[in-house]
Amino acid sequence: MRRAAVFLACVGNDAYQLFQMLDFETDKDRQSIDKVIDAFKRYCTSEVKITYERYVFNCRVQEVSETFDAFMADIRRLARCCEFVALEESSCGTASSSAYLTTQCVVSCCRLASSTWHWRSTSARPVKSLLVSCEP
Repeated sequence: MRRAAVFLACVGNDAYQLFQMLDFETDKDRQSIDKVIDAFKRYCTSEVKITYERYVFNCRVQEVSETFDAFMADIRRLARCCEFVALEESSCGTASSSAYLTTQCVVSCCRLASSTWHWRSTSARPVKSLLVSCEP
């Protein structure tokens, strides 16, 4: 009991205010140094992990030799750790545009662009522009 009080006196005002907001099963748990430290660890670990995982996600770029499908699989794996909305359910657009792109449409366009780029890099023949429609 005394160790928890000494710990809280040493950590400062910000940590003490955080302590006041943490959930404990009983009032006795609030006085146990082990329970207090565990509560701080749970709080800090989850915040840091999500922030770090989002950093890793945002830094991920497709390698030159990497296929789009391998890149997309890794993006999906990284997104699961970031607490983002499921990729399959998301859409994107702008406020000034009534056109919204679904994830499925964007993935199809990227696959097409990737295979076209690969084909162009291995072929000497010219390629005409491609027009892609994502309408159902």
